[in-house]
Amino acid sequence: MTDELDDNFQLPDIKEFQQQLLEQRQAISSTTIEGSAGGGAVRVSMQADGTVLDVRITPDVVDRGEIEMLEDLVAAAFRAGLRRCGNAQAAAMAKVARNQAPGNGGGCGVYDGPVQDLIDELGRLPGIGPKSAQRITFYLLKLPKGDAQQLASAIVEVKERIGFCQKCWNISEQDLCPICSDPQRQTGSLCVVEEPKDVVALERAGFRGRYHVLQGALNPMEGVGPEQLRIRELLQRIREEGVDELILCTNPNIEGEATAMYLARQLQPLGITVTRIASGLPVGGDLEYADELTLGRALEGRRELQG
Repeated sequence: MTDELDDNFQLPDIKEFQQQLLEQRQAISSTTIEGSAGGGAVRVSMQADGTVLDVRITPDVVDRGEIEMLEDLVAAAFRAGLRRCGNAQAAAMAKVARNQAPGNGGGCGVYDGPVQDLIDELGRLPGIGPKSAQRITFYLLKLPKGDAQQLASAIVEVKERIGFCQKCWNISEQDLCPICSDPQRQTGSLCVVEEPKDVVALERAGFRGRYHVLQGALNPMEGVGPEQLRIRELLQRIREEGVDELILCTNPNIEGEATAMYLARQLQPLGITVTRIASGLPVGGDLEYADELTLGRALEGRRELQG
C-alpha cells in the first residue's frame, strides 16, 4: 500500500457539496407530495418538508359514519405522505453524493461495472436496501463459481418453467395448479387472497376449499387499481362455478381493507354469501400491548363459549 494518493484522486470541494445539498433541498421544498389511504378515500397533500397543505375525504366515507376508521385513514395517509417526503429528501442527497464520489465520471457506481450492476439489481428487490445489496454481492463474490452458476440457473429456470394457474392465478408449472386439479377439494367455498404466498399460509391452517389469487391489493398511489388485479376473472369464476361462500382473506391493512370493501360492493348484486376473516388479538398476545383498533375488532368478533 502506498502513502501517495493516485494522481486522478481529487477530494470534493466541501463548499460545492454543501451548495448542491442546499439547492436540492430548496428544489424539493416547493414540491407537492400526496399520501393516500383506503384506496384513495383519504388524500393528504403536503410539501416535501412535511407541511400539510390539504386533506381531502371522499363523501362516501363520511356518510358511513365510521369516525374511528376515518381517523385511521387520515393518519395512514399522513404517514404515507411523510414516507414520500423522506424518500424525496434521501434521493436528493444520494444524487449529490453520487455526483461528488471520486472517480464516478458524473454519477457512475463506486465499484467496477459488473459489481455495481449487481448491487443495483439486488437493490431493486423488495426489502433489500443498498447496504444489504452490497453485503449480498460480496457474499456472492466469495462463492465458488459452481454455486454461483447453480443459483443463476435456478433463477432462469423458475422464470422459464413457472407461470400462473389459468383458473385461480396461483403460481403453477402447468396450466392448472395442483389445488385446482384436485377433485377432492370442497367446491362451495372460494377463498380470495392477495398473493400466492397467502395460499401456503391458509393451507397450513387446514383450509381445504379453493382459492383465487388477486395478485395484489388496491393501491392507487402505486398505480394499482381494479384493472391491475384479477377481479374480472374472479367475477367470471363466480358466474361459471357453484360458489356458496366467498371468503375475503386480504391482509388486515389499509390496502387489504379497501380491497375487501370494494369486492364486497361488487359482489353484493350476485346474491352469494361474502365473509371476511376475523381480526383481533394473536394467540399468546397481551392486552396491554394491543392498539385500540385491534382491541375494537377483537370485541366485535367475539363469540359464545360452550361449556
